[in-house]
Amino acid sequence: MFDRALGRMSSVFGSATGSAYRAPPSRIEETDYALLWVSGGLLIFGLVMVYSASIAMAEGSRFTGFKENYFLIRHCVSLVAGLVAAANQARHALGFGAAHAPAPRSRRRLPAKNRPALSV
Repeated sequence: MFDRALGRMSSVFGSATGSAYRAPPSRIEETDYALLWVSGGLLIFGLVMVYSASIAMAEGSRFTGFKENYFLIRHCVSLVAGLVAAANQARHALGFGAAHAPAPRSRRRLPAKNRPALSV
């Protein structure tokens, strides 16, 4: 049991040789719901800010056709387009990025004469 725990710790923190590289996970284990809630809250907060900041300007402008919701609708359209593009990117491009990523660099130490000096 102790050996298995030690093996997990070395895979997380690096082995005794100093290698801290870990292979990327093979699949996503779980969804980060906190991140989704915070992102959704910020998107809704942004919609409220756009609407409250531009209602007076949109209502009195001939450019907007005197529609008070003009900038809100325009912002919603770009928001939906961005969410669709992000969902498409997350769904299809992860495999492409993993397949074409460069190999990890080795973590070799510089010789003592080439190390930067630490000054206080």
